[in-house]
Amino acid sequence: MVRVSGTNHPHHSRVVPDDLQHKDRTVENMAAQVLQKTQRRLCGDVVYGTIVVREIIRANLAVMRVIWSRKPDYHPAIVWVHAPLEKPVSRMLLSNSITLTPGTVTVRQEGEDYLVLCLNKAHAADIPDWSLTRLLRKMEGPEWN
Repeated sequence: MVRVSGTNHPHHSRVVPDDLQHKDRTVENMAAQVLQKTQRRLCGDVVYGTIVVREIIRANLAVMRVIWSRKPDYHPAIVWVHAPLEKPVSRMLLSNSITLTPGTVTVRQEGEDYLVLCLNKAHAADIPDWSLTRLLRKMEGPEWN
């Protein structure tokens, strides 16, 4: 037992059992872990959002080049793309990111496979190694959860 005192007066002190102090420390540790986990996730969300905006700008420029070109060089295709992501939320984010990016549309998603309509077939082949796909895989790992 430990005597805890808020003042110097002996009648104003209280006795706190050791097991309650241990529980307080455990709760504090759990709160610190939750805070760290939340900060990591928030950081990941900010990074992901920044990369999505960058990719949208890059894709816009590529589509504008195709539109403004006198001899447009594009090869539209509908292709199945396999991007291994474990969590449904990661798959949904990737599917929506593909659709948000000009020149590509996710037509269908079945598990880890995406049916993508794209202006250039070569760009669809890059989706499994796309920076957003890599970041989502990283965010599924233990260091982010």
